[in-house]
Amino acid sequence: MIKLKKIYSQWETIFCLSILLFFGVFVLIQEKPIFWDESWYRDMVFLFELSDSFSSYLDNVKGGPLYGVVQYYFGLILPDSQKGIRSINLILTALIIVSNYYLLRMLDDIHPLKNALKVVRIPIIFVLSGLALSELPALFFLTLALLSLVFAKQKNNNLFYAISGLCFGIACAGRQPILVSIIGFYYFMFSADNIQLSINRILTFSLGVFLTFGLLVIKWNGLLPPNTPLIGAKVLAFDHLLLSFCYAAFILFLLSDNWFSFLRKFNSWGLLALFVICALLNYRFGFVDYLPMKGLVMHYCQDCVLPIKLIFGGFVLTLAVSNVSAFAYNFYSHRKDKLYALAVIGSFLVLLTPIVISEQFSSRYVGQAIPFLLIISRNQFESNTLISLVKILISFALGMISLASYFDYF
Repeated sequence: MIKLKKIYSQWETIFCLSILLFFGVFVLIQEKPIFWDESWYRDMVFLFELSDSFSSYLDNVKGGPLYGVVQYYFGLILPDSQKGIRSINLILTALIIVSNYYLLRMLDDIHPLKNALKVVRIPIIFVLSGLALSELPALFFLTLALLSLVFAKQKNNNLFYAISGLCFGIACAGRQPILVSIIGFYYFMFSADNIQLSINRILTFSLGVFLTFGLLVIKWNGLLPPNTPLIGAKVLAFDHLLLSFCYAAFILFLLSDNWFSFLRKFNSWGLLALFVICALLNYRFGFVDYLPMKGLVMHYCQDCVLPIKLIFGGFVLTLAVSNVSAFAYNFYSHRKDKLYALAVIGSFLVLLTPIVISEQFSSRYVGQAIPFLLIISRNQFESNTLISLVKILISFALGMISLASYFDYF
């Protein structure tokens, strides 16, 4: 039995690596020119290139300045074509996997590579990595912040607390919603047994954040550059909040075998009753109006729009309520595991941020929590090999279908 598990573990690793290889080749053979948000972010690269100074770039950039800088310097060694531009996020994805691998090795993880490759279980990663979008640079530096933080605590090294803060601040310069997760970092560094040491660590980390993102906030007189289009909420967007936790629930289902373990206390009838109640409440009060893969459904099945909305609206509310409960349950159950608690707090707070974005909801907002979700799910594997493989294939299929739709395959 032990030998079979070892063979499977190796086989799953090879399978995930094969998926990543196929995905990378698929992205690099696409001939479609830069489009959609890629064009908007590409303008930031030109702005950085043509600016008289870095300060001038920071004054005129829209959104976070990190993407333009990363793209520019990668562009010095990569072809100036759609393939070269899109390959940057592929490289960053590989670096995130490698960084996670070393983080897990520091934790004496028994399956560091297998856990690091769990990224293929996250459908949205295929779009974030396959297109020239702005999330990957931020996610890479957030991963480095976590890696440096763990190293700093293990070695009791203040320099690496500062490096962790620097990396975290750079990540926030790429995607500002990541800033809210700083509370999780503070929780990780705090110890009631040694208050003075905790304060020193927190101040050292905070100094790193200030030297990167804090100075930007002062320069901009806010979290965003002056020229950034305002997409904040005039009223709180509770439907976006529900969608955020719903998407995250599905991702955590694919990543982890234990995240929703508390629901096993309920039988099938209890779960069905929860869904019916949520569906009826959503129908009555209209908490969320949800149509998955809207473009494909509208194109191929317009007559099914209303019943699909009714069913999936109920699912969204059910999954969101279940996921919020799971966050509370798992945080309390693992509160003494500081890294796990950091990941739970960080991901929960990042998932809250879509409530203040009223213009639209995107699964890309959920993608900002990926480094935390990977930590939450480490060493949580299915005992049933078939279930594990099915989850990987579901993620791969959904991710590739979504990505392929951007390249006009559907």
